[in-house]
Amino acid sequence: MAARGQPIDSLRELRRLVPSILKEINADPALALRAAANPLLALEELGYSLTPALSAEAERRVRFPKATRERMAVLEKQVFEAAGEHFDLRAPAEVERVLFTKLELPRPQIEPLRAAQRAPAPQQSETLMARLAVSLGREFVDPLGGLAGRHPVMQPLLEYRRLEASEPPLAAPALYERIRRGEVKLPIVRIRGRLKSETAEGDVK
Repeated sequence: MAARGQPIDSLRELRRLVPSILKEINADPALALRAAANPLLALEELGYSLTPALSAEAERRVRFPKATRERMAVLEKQVFEAAGEHFDLRAPAEVERVLFTKLELPRPQIEPLRAAQRAPAPQQSETLMARLAVSLGREFVDPLGGLAGRHPVMQPLLEYRRLEASEPPLAAPALYERIRRGEVKLPIVRIRGRLKSETAEGDVK
């Protein structure tokens, strides 16, 4: 059993702790706001620590349904096989290195957005969810789309990136800190927690 301050290294152990964690979070409305934006950073704030592997897995399970996660795992394997190496598909520098340095694909020309396509500047009164919707956009336009068909790595990589963009990301540390300081508001006073395994699902209010 992992004690507070010691890294939690299994989804089973994390799920066991969920009821007590949610009780602690929901006792503090301000913390509940931050947890709604990024539950993993809220865990750190409470003194819990996840191993890097579990943190990545927990983030996937928070953001994506099972079918999407499984498809992304298949696509990730296909990308690695086509590229001839493993790399972080979410790190722009790594993607650029593999595509443009190793595989020597041409850098795509990215045209500026037309005025009608640009997202409006966020207003001070916007909620966090509205800000995330603006930044993500309803339709994901991949700047790498022009490389479709140029190499076997592109088809699975483009589909992976589309799925990755299909759900809002967890709030980055800088945004989480802004929420902590009260600079960004969310209309949330209580949260629910759900951690999924391949065979079972826990749902706690």
